[in-house]
Amino acid sequence: MPEQKRIWNPQALLESACCLTFAVILGYLVISGGYQQYVTPKMVPYFYFTIAVMVIWAMNGLFYRSRSRQKVRAAHCLTLAIPILLLLLPHAPVTYSSLSSGYLGGDSITGNPSSSSAQQIPGKKEPAYGSELSGLDEANKTITVTDSEFYLWITKLYESPDQYEGYQIKMTGSVFRDSSQMQQNEFVPARLMMTCCVSDLTPVGLLCQYDGTAQLKTDSWVTVEGTVFYADYEGIKEPRISVSSITPAQEVPGYLYPLY
Repeated sequence: MPEQKRIWNPQALLESACCLTFAVILGYLVISGGYQQYVTPKMVPYFYFTIAVMVIWAMNGLFYRSRSRQKVRAAHCLTLAIPILLLLLPHAPVTYSSLSSGYLGGDSITGNPSSSSAQQIPGKKEPAYGSELSGLDEANKTITVTDSEFYLWITKLYESPDQYEGYQIKMTGSVFRDSSQMQQNEFVPARLMMTCCVSDLTPVGLLCQYDGTAQLKTDSWVTVEGTVFYADYEGIKEPRISVSSITPAQEVPGYLYPLY
């Protein structure tokens, strides 16, 4: 008796291929840390859940691979095919000047700065807001803002206007200017903060007053040194920097991720 030829189900195979490819891409993004280009670290559990669901669906499709179908339907596979293609395409880096939103200071980000903290690298323990931040030299009245404590120092400066008035400060950021909010001699050495995903990226930093602002290249990275002073802004004492010197700096990779 002749052996019956096995008929493959192309729809089931296509569905399995899409699900498995999507799971592999998500897994790579989690392992490599590349997901941070798109979402915050608090979204990682959703990645694991999605990967598990995709693997189960892929196995289910393989189970039906040899069951024939009268009509093959593949349009629904675009639901996964489109995001797969988007993730595989090269992405241009987000620039500070390309964002439509203005910059945010610490008091504008949270209603209660003392109850929040932020970290730059997932898994790296950052100091709690109430603990002493590094870079503070009270004897010499100087503050050196480290990359990992950028957001924390901003919120602390907003909360303690009487404590840090007149301190010498040093911090690194990307030159951000917004003519609708700033004077010609003002700019912000900013970092990008991501609250949920890449669509809500917002520059965060302290407003600086510097006579040479016009010569600064937008999006260039600089280290700013100057004196902390406070100015009234809509009834709030806003910390600012009177710049004494600016030097070129290396780009600080990654975003700021506030944790609530």
